[in-house]
Amino acid sequence: MQTIQLLGIRLKDHSKWESLGIAERFLKNRALRLVLYVNSKELTLASKDAGLKQFIEQADLTLWSTTELVQVAGLKNAGRHREVENREFLKELLQRLAKNHRAVAGVSDSEAKALLLKQELLEMQDKLSIVSCFPIGASGVSVEQDVNRLNGVTPAIVIARMPIGAQYSWLEEAKHMVNTGIWMALPEDMVINRKTQSLWHKWGQKIKHVVFRKRVMKYNDTTETNKTDS
Repeated sequence: MQTIQLLGIRLKDHSKWESLGIAERFLKNRALRLVLYVNSKELTLASKDAGLKQFIEQADLTLWSTTELVQVAGLKNAGRHREVENREFLKELLQRLAKNHRAVAGVSDSEAKALLLKQELLEMQDKLSIVSCFPIGASGVSVEQDVNRLNGVTPAIVIARMPIGAQYSWLEEAKHMVNTGIWMALPEDMVINRKTQSLWHKWGQKIKHVVFRKRVMKYNDTTETNKTDS
């Protein structure tokens, strides 16, 4: 494990096997833990929002959503790049969940997105036991109603794919009521299987990371200048 700073945000990097060991402990303890995939958009938002920054820094386990972000973080180990590129942690975790017949719930911010999340998870691991997949935070539906629906299917893990701000706000209210071992927070634009990404999506991600790399370099230069001046 090593600690990395991007835009002033502290992140801990773990290998696939370290991350799997941590996740297994979370699943056994059944006390809600946050496993958070990060991307450049979320880190940029968090650099300007103290609440989101704290949400990311206090996550129990952070994971990289793209290899481009791994490069910006300065991680040169080829094995780490391969693990992130092939979603090796997620593949292995889903495989273990299926093998041990652990229940999985999926949530998003719309019915269509929740169904798409379910489809992508099953494409990665077709024996996965997805007991429910539905939207949370809908207009007219209280947090308590969403929580009761989740707790009613007693999932070992909840996999959420929606904007980080929405997840942060919802969990701030619900985290003491949700009965699960892991809340896995995915960025809203994260494709489960990178091999199925469209060419346009891949190019869009590359452009975002070029912009993000420049932003990180500028932040680092400014920080270094301020240190020198002081």
